[in-house]
Amino acid sequence: MCGRNTFVDAFPAEKIFVMDATPWYADFVNYLMCGKTPFGVTGHKKARFLRDATKYQHKALWTLKQVNMDYEAAEKKRLLDITELEETRHNAYENAFIYKDKSKRWHDKIILQ
Repeated sequence: MCGRNTFVDAFPAEKIFVMDATPWYADFVNYLMCGKTPFGVTGHKKARFLRDATKYQHKALWTLKQVNMDYEAAEKKRLLDITELEETRHNAYENAFIYKDKSKRWHDKIILQ
């Protein structure tokens, strides 16, 4: 059995941080990775725990499906969204003088690029 001194000797420059409480997701991770249910959970609480673990797993998979992995299409969509945002902001001015001045600067910026 390893003692504290053996551990400290093995990692002399490392700092050890101790957590005061177990994170809320630790039981779910232990169940999903090892199939271990929390100690002392029986009956209705066990069924609820298993249902919640399955729900969180399905939500994680659904989230991964929503991620757009086609980078070229995502880049084009982002540029289109930015362009639409610039156009909307450009058209939002009500005062004619401000609108005219902003339009001139916006067109000059496009021409110089």
